[in-house]
Amino acid sequence: MKKLAIILLNWNGEIDTVDCIKSIYSHHEKDLFDIFILDNFSEEKSINYICDNLSIEEKLSLSDFIEKANDKVDFKRLNLICSDKNLGFAKGNNTIHKYIYELYEYVILLNNDTVMIEESLLKMLNCMDINTDVGILSTDIKLFSDTSKRWNAGGYFTIYGDRKYYGDKFLNNKNLIDTEFVTGCIMMIRSSIIKKVGFFTEKFFFGEEDFNYCLRLKVLNIKVCTLLTTSILHKVGTSAKKLESVKDNRYILHFTNRIIDLRDFYSNYYWFIWKNIYLTFIFIHSIIRSHDFSLSISRVKRIHKYSKLQKIDKDIFEEIMSLK
Repeated sequence: MKKLAIILLNWNGEIDTVDCIKSIYSHHEKDLFDIFILDNFSEEKSINYICDNLSIEEKLSLSDFIEKANDKVDFKRLNLICSDKNLGFAKGNNTIHKYIYELYEYVILLNNDTVMIEESLLKMLNCMDINTDVGILSTDIKLFSDTSKRWNAGGYFTIYGDRKYYGDKFLNNKNLIDTEFVTGCIMMIRSSIIKKVGFFTEKFFFGEEDFNYCLRLKVLNIKVCTLLTTSILHKVGTSAKKLESVKDNRYILHFTNRIIDLRDFYSNYYWFIWKNIYLTFIFIHSIIRSHDFSLSISRVKRIHKYSKLQKIDKDIFEEIMSLK
């Protein structure tokens, strides 16, 4: 069994993808890991840019990749797999993860809009080797635009169904902390937990999968931690900026995802009561942020409508994003 695999997704984000991988190589020995880039049906120029700038000579189709994985073939240090459709974040990661996890002791799910500034992956590996009870490890994540500021270091679930991130005051002078929640921006997953917890839910085309995954780990008493003695940089909002023109629809999507997600963790009776209280909270939250009563009413009505569904697949995602 090899030590570490890294999975990154690319969707017309070729510059970020190349920068991310080059930053990994600049701080780590290449024989430490294998990298799997899944291209989520980008434009041809995006794929060509990655091939040219990372010296990739061979592109694998998904069927070729699956065949190699099933045959237990040793993969190259850097692999580009091209999907013939946009699978989204969760399904994209799962499509690679489920075929390779038995080949590696650890698998890292890493956003392509991150940058390494030190030997973070090696430090994370050492931490996981020592702390064998940890199922998932994340790290301190700083802003790419201002490296003195922290973006995320994990957090905890609130009693009203949301997440709360740990602030600097709590995190100061700590090395390794237990965190109920870490972001999907960087997750080092111990492969031995997969048979127990599985992979990301595919109920959501965009967003919520990391929240759901960490909730499932909490239910199973699998430890999630954040290593604060190392950090990476995140170009915050790169994926969301592609949806910048539909900011209001992203608001609707976020809360719709959350309501649908928590149905799996509450009884039907409790979820029904919680949902109505939560919709009230969303209305108040919207009023405070927008100072627009009509807009807030419209948002809550749409969230209520879509949260009756069982999932937000690609078609429903695109429908929400096209709302006017």
